[in-house]
Amino acid sequence: MWFLNHYYLELFLLLPSSIFVVFLFKWWFGTYFSNNKKNPPPSPPKLPIIGNLHQIGPLAHRSFKSLAEKYGPVMLLHVGSRPLLVVSSAEAAHQVLIAKDVDFADKSNTMVSTRVYYESKAIAFAPYGEYWRQVRGISVHLILSQTRVQSLRNIREEEMELLIKNIREHIDSSSVIRMDKVLRAFTYEISSRAVIGRRFSDEGGKKFMELLKEVHDLLGVVNIGDYIPWLGWVNHFNGLEAKIRKVEKELDEHLENLIQGEMIRQRSTGSINVDQQRSNQSFLELLIESQKTNPTGDFLGVDAMKAITLVRKLATTILFRLFQY
Repeated sequence: MWFLNHYYLELFLLLPSSIFVVFLFKWWFGTYFSNNKKNPPPSPPKLPIIGNLHQIGPLAHRSFKSLAEKYGPVMLLHVGSRPLLVVSSAEAAHQVLIAKDVDFADKSNTMVSTRVYYESKAIAFAPYGEYWRQVRGISVHLILSQTRVQSLRNIREEEMELLIKNIREHIDSSSVIRMDKVLRAFTYEISSRAVIGRRFSDEGGKKFMELLKEVHDLLGVVNIGDYIPWLGWVNHFNGLEAKIRKVEKELDEHLENLIQGEMIRQRSTGSINVDQQRSNQSFLELLIESQKTNPTGDFLGVDAMKAITLVRKLATTILFRLFQY
């Protein structure tokens, strides 16, 4: 019977090797014929499974610069299974961002952005199409129009007065003042009042900002499953999946309470359509009103409003961090 045991041992050792060889051949076969059918940009040699990951260091921009000096201003990298087009000249950037912007409009979302932003319903992560155009139009009208910017002037002036008063109190008491904290609170208060109609320091405001910080941190986490999909199971063991679920749940509850509370308030008081009164409304109030009054407002469901509101608030935390740097 010893020869049977020996046979099964050889079979056990041979099976994984055979699977690896088949996988390697399939990868080479697919790469060879896809490259022969298309005319891709210059690309550094890549390794199976990880692609060009080994050529990208901690300072990615420097790695890209070094590779661009060898392979040109337009090159194709593979981050795991994901293609990555690197553009490093003004002429090429003009083609990508302006001349052929529609061809490059779609985004390759991460697992975190897809889940936290309700299947990528925020404008920054939504695929190019009718939904994206509708959300962009509403966002521009409700946030970036000159009328809207002017309507928020009283909020900016009130918060500036409070900021000056706070600084003066510290000076009078000869106490130390942390300008980074003061300016952060100033920025958050303006954003919070403009977006959701309440102060950052009010009940629930600080918790919301803590959740936004967690979202910001999660968006910067390297998730191996985004680049090598069949290794996504690792997230169940490294704590990332549990972290995402926790943030998802708490964030959804907070946004649900905000939106439902505002809907109840509007139903009890009636919609406000007078321009002078509309100028004092928050972005969230106007967003809910747009859903009611816009004939194409069906696309703007509760999840979409949550995602749009979230990205508006998150933008403030990102901008302030850039300001600090």
